[in-house]
Amino acid sequence: MKGKGKKNKGKKIAEEATNKVDCVTKLGAKGPFEFDSCGLSYYCCSTAGITIPETLKEQAEGGKAVDKPEAGDLVFFDTIGKGEINYVGVCVGDGKMVHAPGSGKMVKEAEFVNNTYWVPKFKFAKRYWS
Repeated sequence: MKGKGKKNKGKKIAEEATNKVDCVTKLGAKGPFEFDSCGLSYYCCSTAGITIPETLKEQAEGGKAVDKPEAGDLVFFDTIGKGEINYVGVCVGDGKMVHAPGSGKMVKEAEFVNNTYWVPKFKFAKRYWS
């Protein structure tokens, strides 16, 4: 089936993100047991054999824009309302993401599609696995 291998890479990224739930978050950390938001996306993509930029700004600028995020896509947010991307999560499907909320907290899964906190902050999604 054409494209099946690429779809599996997205699923692998999402599975790795899910495996990192309850890991510690720490500013500047890129794994394997501590993460910040862009460190989590970087680590999960790298375990699927996909090289993405390390910085949040470069992650947001790269990839392919997608209208409907699927498992393995990166979802970007402006959480402080200044018109700039300052946060990224890994979509794990069904309108959910895994993200690293802030230093000293734990990586967790959250709904971002029908969530009153995340919906107004969501800006776009990018795909690196196809």
